[in-house]
Amino acid sequence: MSTAVAMAAVEHHAVQRPTDDDGADADVGLLKTMTTTTVLQDVTNEDDEDEDEDAGAVDDDEDDEDVQIDEDEEDDDDYDSDFERRSRRRRNRASRARRRTRRGRFDSDFSDSDASEDRATRRSARESRMPQRLGVDAYDTSEDDDDDDGQPRITRRRRRELDDLKLLSNDDDDEEEEEERPKKRAKAPVVSRADMRLHDAYKWLCSPEITVGTYVPQLGDDVVYVAQGHYEYLQDAGRNWRDEAPWQTLTSMRFVEPCRVTSLRYVIADDGTFDTHCLVTLKLMDESIADAGEDFFVRLQRSESPDFLVPLSRYSTAEACKWKRGDNCAALWDNTGCGDMEPWYGMIETARKHEGKWAGSPWNALSVQYFNVQNEEDRFMDHSFWELYADDVMKKEHAKVMYGASSSRAPRRAKFSAVDENTPRLSAAVQKELLGRVQRAANHQRFEAFVDVIGPNETFIRSREGVSANYCSVVPVPMGLSLIQERLRNSYYRQIDAFKSDVELVRINCEIFHGESSDYTAVATDLEDDLLNEIPERDDTELVSSAASAMKSYPAIVCEQPPQPAGTAENGRVSLCVRMRRG
Repeated sequence: MSTAVAMAAVEHHAVQRPTDDDGADADVGLLKTMTTTTVLQDVTNEDDEDEDEDAGAVDDDEDDEDVQIDEDEEDDDDYDSDFERRSRRRRNRASRARRRTRRGRFDSDFSDSDASEDRATRRSARESRMPQRLGVDAYDTSEDDDDDDGQPRITRRRRRELDDLKLLSNDDDDEEEEEERPKKRAKAPVVSRADMRLHDAYKWLCSPEITVGTYVPQLGDDVVYVAQGHYEYLQDAGRNWRDEAPWQTLTSMRFVEPCRVTSLRYVIADDGTFDTHCLVTLKLMDESIADAGEDFFVRLQRSESPDFLVPLSRYSTAEACKWKRGDNCAALWDNTGCGDMEPWYGMIETARKHEGKWAGSPWNALSVQYFNVQNEEDRFMDHSFWELYADDVMKKEHAKVMYGASSSRAPRRAKFSAVDENTPRLSAAVQKELLGRVQRAANHQRFEAFVDVIGPNETFIRSREGVSANYCSVVPVPMGLSLIQERLRNSYYRQIDAFKSDVELVRINCEIFHGESSDYTAVATDLEDDLLNEIPERDDTELVSSAASAMKSYPAIVCEQPPQPAGTAENGRVSLCVRMRRG
């Protein structure tokens, strides 16, 4: 009964409480809840005390201090019953509790004149009690002398968002600068090291298919050596051409000479790049010159310079075209730098002649104007005639490449390989026979270690030294049966000698890494015998001589200094100077 009366009193005072403005109405609910809780606690305690009090007892002196009530009204004779007297005391206690609550939250000197200041105080009091969530910056309620305009502070997270949206003005940056972040250190490019080489250091020698427009040497290739191209190649590589130019010792050498690749060796360069260089031994095949049958070597490395070694078939086909001014042509370019060749179409504008030492040389003697080129610097390019292809044939092959067309079920061939039909290849019967041999060897458990090509990050214990070492940092060109299989499927090999060279390379790599007397080398020797047993030798010297005699003859190169003794040093940290057992 007494609890219900107290609640009624609280509701009466909460409803009758005057509000100064709309800003104070938001506190009525909170004030009502707090007052109700306080009154209920007082009522529970006072009910126990009132049962023992005398009916004529008077309240304490605090009632006179907080609530102004006349003494006449406090007279017990004015009340009809004890119930009304207790109700009056409870209402007074509720009023005191409400005032104590207000004094604890707000300023005691509240007045109508500073109502706006009181609302601001209450707002800040609410903000200080707001819970902090994970990921949200805490509210800064401390006073800042620099904030004269009274604008709220911008948190770091909000400032970053405004910066991303470009909505933060320069004035805000001046007033409150963002905390400076340490600058990220630029990542150094990953390069090959002496103890670990990258795949790019030897990738150009491990391609599973032929890249038309780029020459990668194979053992037994018939090529054309262009002296001026070799000279510019050495200049671009920063090497001394006088130390490596073969015409310094072979005085009868001409601008263009037909040759045959008789040996391939690989070295890891010690110039800081740790790239694999290919040492190609060439034999002069034209019997009409004084130095016929002589050997010389050239060092090939990864480069963007034009090729100065041209397959003899490509040279003969391009020479028969007899390019002249106004002819439409096409050239293959590596636009991405990843070996993905794409054709560029154009027209021959002029044919220029070299002067001085290289007068009469066919190197870059044609100027080609390309069509649909946005960059004016790339509109005109100098080319050699063997770099150009027939326009109509290239467009047909380009369409097949774009739409993935295939004309037969023969072994897969490289892109744009049909533009040069005279390129020598192994017959389908020979490819099938060799592929069967390699597959049987790969399925044999004894040769399991030679199936996969070892990657650049693999480390093994060397049998000869008993220490662990990175395989590709010791071996210039890794080779495996899986790569040989893929090359056979893609019609990679131009001669049977090229297949023999890859099989022998497996054994040579074992000799370099483990030593000639190791068990691995013995197993690799047995593998070589199984794969190369009863393979016929190549014998087409007469055909090459006839093709060389049909070529246009060029004048001999004039030496600028007396001939130097032969035998140029082969600089390199690791060399595959191991005698080939066959071929």
